[in-house]
Formats: sequence, C-alpha cells, structure tokens
Amino acid sequence: MIAFFLEDTDLTEWQYLRRDYQIEIEARRFLLSEAGRGIAALSCASRAELFERGPPRAAEAGELRFANPRHPSLERRDLAPLLASAVEGP
Repeated sequence: MIAFFLEDTDLTEWQYLRRDYQIEIEARRFLLSEAGRGIAALSCASRAELFERGPPRAAEAGELRFANPRHPSLERRDLAPLLASAVEGP
C-alpha cells in the first residue's frame, strides 16, 4: 500500500476534490496504469484528516482508500480485512 499526503491543498479545494470524485478518478487512473501495477492499494489524506477534523471537512474514515482491482492481493483472504475499506472506496 502507498499513502499520499496532500500537504499544499487547502480545505476548500480538498472538499471539492472529494465531492467531485477527482481524487478517486486520479487514484484509479494511477492504479490501472503501468506505474501502479504493483501497488495493491493507496490512501490519500490532507491536514484535515491528520488533525482528525470530522466530516465534511475531513474524509469520514480519516483518509480515502482505493484498491487496485487488478492486483492479486485482493484475492488473499489474510489481506482481505486490510484492503476491505479500500475495495469499498470513500
């Protein structure tokens, strides 16, 4: 799994990116690219999540997670609990 901390994104922009699924679109595009092929899942967080602000300022689960649907780890039962929220999306 890889994590992205979005440091230079202000609160209004972060809310827009989440609401309009721009984060999800880019995350899934990356995971389906050749560069993201070996990554099982990724998470995205801003300062709002790190400082535990609640919704709507921060993502409800404390981060946004996305799983790579082509990665073989998704079929491993021992990793299923770790990737479950990533599979479900935001």
